[in-house]
Amino acid sequence: MAVEVLNSVKALIEKTKKTYYPHTSMSAFLTEMNVVVSLTEVVLNPHLKQIDFSEWPKIMRYVLYKNLHNMIGLENLNLGSCSGGWRTSEYDKCLLDGITAMKNLKSLCLCFDTDIIVQAVGENCPNIQCLDLTSSRSVTDRSIPFLLKCKNLRELQLHRTSVTVIGLAQLIISLPKLQDTGRCDEFGNVIKYLHKATPIVDLLGSKKYKHVIYQLKI
Repeated sequence: MAVEVLNSVKALIEKTKKTYYPHTSMSAFLTEMNVVVSLTEVVLNPHLKQIDFSEWPKIMRYVLYKNLHNMIGLENLNLGSCSGGWRTSEYDKCLLDGITAMKNLKSLCLCFDTDIIVQAVGENCPNIQCLDLTSSRSVTDRSIPFLLKCKNLRELQLHRTSVTVIGLAQLIISLPKLQDTGRCDEFGNVIKYLHKATPIVDLLGSKKYKHVIYQLKI
């Protein structure tokens, strides 16, 4: 139902855009457009379970961001690269207010993420299972302690982040349910580090280590 409503709003936005002509009153047009866009808020409530921001035009995304704190029932949230790499204090506040309230969140995708956002996830989303932080250069080893709090993590995408080999090794060995770390150009160095840092007998008997080797062969 939520997707149907949002699709209807999207279609109405496109229809409204086509009513604008050079002789059209700009103030009247903007008022009409604001009314149409505000309809997005109809489905943004605690009962919403999943939403993918990348499916909706930018003019709708702003409303979605402002209402993240109302979507406390979300289980799957895909923010993609909605920020486009730029940061504003308003954007960060909306994101933090939303994530800190999402206790049921299981899956989160967000490019251009930061350590502060990861901290919010680690401290407030105990059920998180899938976390995609691809292309988040501002995510560093400072995020490791908070990622280690996510004991239910099964999938963790850290490609093109600033997490080091040591940080990756810590996550791979310490997260009990981690099964998929996605693309990682540093796997060879991670293996070397694990060999040096962990007794070889312990490594050979570790299911997690065998899983890392399997991924490396892929």
